[in-house]
Order: sequence, then structure tokens, then C-alpha cells
Amino acid sequence: MQNKNGTIVSQNGASNPVIRLVRTLDSYANIDYTFDESLVPNGIFREVYDYIKDRTDVPEQFIFTGVLAMFCGIVGNRIFFKGRVWKFKPHDYFILMAGSGYDKTTILEKIRGILEELEEKINDNPYNNVLIYPDFYPRKSMLRRLLDLMCEKSERQSVFLYPESSTLRGLVDLMRGESEAELHARSVAKEKGKPEPPPRVPQRSGVAIFDEVSELFVIRSEFKKVLVYTLIQLWDGSSTSFATSIRTGGVRWFKGTALTVLSASTPIGLIECLSKNSRSMNICFLDLIFSRFQVVNAGRRLKLPKSLGRLILEWQNNGDEIKKRYNEILEKLKQFYQFVCRLSQAKAPVLVSEEAKALDRQSAQAWHEERMDLDATTAGYMTEITGRYMTRLDVRKVRYALLFSILECYDQHGQSADAITMTGTALQKAIEVCELFKKHTLHFLVKAKEIRPRLFSW
Repeated sequence: MQNKNGTIVSQNGASNPVIRLVRTLDSYANIDYTFDESLVPNGIFREVYDYIKDRTDVPEQFIFTGVLAMFCGIVGNRIFFKGRVWKFKPHDYFILMAGSGYDKTTILEKIRGILEELEEKINDNPYNNVLIYPDFYPRKSMLRRLLDLMCEKSERQSVFLYPESSTLRGLVDLMRGESEAELHARSVAKEKGKPEPPPRVPQRSGVAIFDEVSELFVIRSEFKKVLVYTLIQLWDGSSTSFATSIRTGGVRWFKGTALTVLSASTPIGLIECLSKNSRSMNICFLDLIFSRFQVVNAGRRLKLPKSLGRLILEWQNNGDEIKKRYNEILEKLKQFYQFVCRLSQAKAPVLVSEEAKALDRQSAQAWHEERMDLDATTAGYMTEITGRYMTRLDVRKVRYALLFSILECYDQHGQSADAITMTGTALQKAIEVCELFKKHTLHFLVKAKEIRPRLFSW
């Protein structure tokens, strides 16, 4: 049902944030960047969020997005909600969008560091594929040569994982299993009594962290276009194939993926990257890829930032306590990960409450009506872009609701849980999070059109 302001109200009286009075894209030109911390789930999610917030000066919406991506990667494809032909897994693609000096890299490094240390803690578990992070270095750049000179030989093998591959190619290589050629090489080595290469273990879910999202979209050949379309399929979570070699026509298939991408960019940097590339590149990105990314922006800093001296002093005075708190969080994340793996191995069912079903229908109707209004009031090519984004809100809602339900179940029942229930509170929070990202993503589209109108004139 609706109140007099057009806001949907759930069965228990809680206000649903889908405001149906918003009808035009221009209404997103100016938004409030203030982050509502009621969106942060309680329990282990809140602990990680608060720890990073206390130790950095990063915008709160960036911290929330980074922690959300981290938990998406931890759950990955281990728990999913199945309905008829669809499998919903908690994963998504995110871009932290702001100018230089907003500590985007800081939050990326924090999330990367937590995942790396978590992976070390669970390395005795056969399901320890938490982190996907392809290192990217140009093939023959001066930077590559300089780093070669600075690195020890033993370090070089671990640092330069993919020195001859694009970032996206390196990512897909991590996710695929062994090819027929690799399997043949292994059997030949075994027959000849030679050392066998280490087996390739595919990582079908996890977090890919990119400091600059435009690294994924610099297309210079038909082969890289295939990789970009693979990235599109990975967001959909469907069975995915990609050509490993144009010469041989080799094709690799991998199923059951749940890839989360956490990336950053400056608005001008991403827009310039698009404007410098071909028309087909722009259409490929805006039509097919952009609708699969959630953008979150940061406004101008108005409060006094923490000084470096203050952060150093805090560490000197409270270093042992901070380290203890961090280790406790890592241990709790390990326990949560074990909880997810246990439910996955037990094939625990995912149930849906009646209140969640009602909220799902109401939000779907509201977003459909807003999409129709945006189609009617938005001119030209921008109509297609916004339409594609709006149609994916329902999928994202279910993915986030599944993640929040898993967190809620763990917080309430711990290791004794034997099923996941998608509750009305979890779905409510998922709707609110979708509204947050929708506001920020459409805001970026408006600003991008103002900066480069030609990008949206086809």
C-alpha cells in the first residue's frame, strides 16, 4: 500500500524508500551525497565498516560499497537462491566515482588487504577461493622494466602474474579450468617422468579489484571484444564461454560464476576514456556494460580531514588495541566464511517470507512505473541507457536481499543455522541499497552527458 506521499509502506508499517514521485532524469542532476548509516547491516558487517571508518578518512558510501563487495566475494557462488530457470547469487560490479584526493585507493587497499589476510587464514580449506586480483602491468613499458630491476628473481614470479595479458584476460584466465592443451601437456610430462606443472584450480567467484575501471574497456582488437562480452556474461551469472585463441578458435566454458568487481575512477577519466575510443567501444560500454555497474559518488569534502600526524599518533597510542581489534575481525570473518561453506555443502534451502514477497511485488511495480516515466521524459540514446539500468534493479534487489539474509541468519543463529530465510527486513534493506545506487548511478549519467553530450547523441 501507499501513503499520501507516494511512498510504499510494508505490511509491518515500515516505510519503503521507493519514491514514485521521481519521474525525470533531470531530477538526479543534484543529489545529497550524505550517507545514511542505517543502511549498514548489524553484526560482522557493521564491525568491519566501523573499523575501516575509525582508521581512515574515506567517504562513508565508499566504505559501505567496499565492505558490501567484500561480503559478496566471501559468499560468492556458495549459496544461491533458485527460482525456475534463474539462479541468484550475491555478486555485482561497483565503481567508486570521485575526483583525485578522495581516498578511493585507500578503501580498495583496505578491502584487498582484509581479503588477502582472510585467504591466508583459510588456506587449509578446499573452498578458499575468496580473492580474485589480477595484477596489471604493460607488456614492455618503462614501468615494467623499472620494476623488473627492483624485484628479486624469486619475487618476480609472484608479482607479475600476467605480464603479457590485459587485465580482463588475466581475470578470465584465473576463472577458467585447464584447457585440453594444458591437460595434454600434463599427461606428456607424467609419461616422460618430468615434473608436472601445478594443476590449475579455477576461481569461479570472488572479488576482482581494479584501481581504474577503464583498464577493462580499452578495446583494440576483436579478441578483446570477446573478453568484454565475457565480462557481461559473468555479471549475468550464466554459463560463460570465451575464445582463448583466434588462431585456433579455442573456446573455454565455465559455469556457476559469481564475480564481484570493485573498481574506481574519476568522472573525467572515465568519460575521456570513452570519448577517445571508437563509436563501437562507446556503444558496447554504455549499452551493455554500464547498466551492469553500480556507481557511487562522493561530494566535495566539507569537514576537516584527519591529519597524517593524528593518524600516526592514534597508532602509537593505541596500536596494540587496534591490531587486536583487527585480528578479532579477521577471526570472525573466518567463522562467517566457514558458516557459508557449511551451508553450501549441506545444500541448505533458501526460503522466502510472505512479507518479503509482498515487498518484492511492490518495489517491482514502483520501479517499472519510474522506468516508464523515464522513458517518456528522457530523449534520445539516454533513454536506452537508463532503461537497461532500470530493468536490472529487480535482479540486484534479490542478490542483495540474499546476502543480507545470510548475514542476518548468521547474526541470529550462528553455526547452528540449517536454512536461510529471506526476511522482510533483509529485502527492505536491499531495496534501500538499490535506491542508493540508483540515485548515484543516474546522477553520474546526467553529469556525464553535461560534460560530453556527443557520447549520448547516437
